[in-house]
Amino acid sequence: MQQNSLWLSISLFCDREHWHTLLYKGIMPFVKGASAQLILDACQLEFNDTDGENIRLKLLANKNNSKLLTEKADRYFKQFFVALKLPFKEIQLPPDELFIPFPPNSIQYGLYTTASSSNLKNCQLETGLSDVMTEALDNQVIDEESIITLGFYLHVGLLKVLKHRKLDFAYKDVLQQYTGYASADTGQMYKEYQDSKEMLAEIYEDIMGQENYGNIPWLGKWMYLCEEELNRKTEASEHHLNNIIQNRFIFLIHTQLGINKYINFLLWYFIKQVVVSIDDDIAVNN
Repeated sequence: MQQNSLWLSISLFCDREHWHTLLYKGIMPFVKGASAQLILDACQLEFNDTDGENIRLKLLANKNNSKLLTEKADRYFKQFFVALKLPFKEIQLPPDELFIPFPPNSIQYGLYTTASSSNLKNCQLETGLSDVMTEALDNQVIDEESIITLGFYLHVGLLKVLKHRKLDFAYKDVLQQYTGYASADTGQMYKEYQDSKEMLAEIYEDIMGQENYGNIPWLGKWMYLCEEELNRKTEASEHHLNNIIQNRFIFLIHTQLGINKYINFLLWYFIKQVVVSIDDDIAVNN
């Protein structure tokens, strides 16, 4: 069945301050209903700000169900936006970017291509991370702070998996990447780190010191996904494994969380500072 499946590329535009409402009152009920009707095989989420703030909703369906699923999604989300009447910021003209953003509280199609395989076994990391995101961000406003915090958890969880598997070379290479990205040290980054360093250190020590994550089930799920992905790459060379870590795991975290350039630098800076200050056995060039 999966060979006859395809991904539907949907973009749901609304202001970031309403993403939590869109995700938990709109997207999740729709996904649950479509799955129960057996017309949806999987979904992936991606926070995005291209052409306006939006959540990308990628739906995998059998080709025989794709038309029905598209029609249901179109009707459902148009009614959702009309019913909730989410307030939005007026688009300022001329826009900061080359193109005028799409109107908020609207559904758009085909604005991006989905790189994921239509074989569910080959896209478990993407779909699994989407589940992790919805569990982790429940009851939270989705803003820069919550995205940075979740990104930090996911990065440290990945590092714990690598360390546990005694992949020291990969662990150190990832840290070197952190150091390189964090070279854009600014006073603002330092100030934000000082404001958050106790919380970040506590998160890092808790993750590295625990053997099970019953109190944070979504983190345990993420680490299991990382383990499973690495298990499929057991024969990978050192160079190939480093590419997988950088261009698979880390790229996916930053893409699906919609991490922009500044948050990217800030996140790497946080990780660099916390790891260097806590883990004496890890040599990282400053």
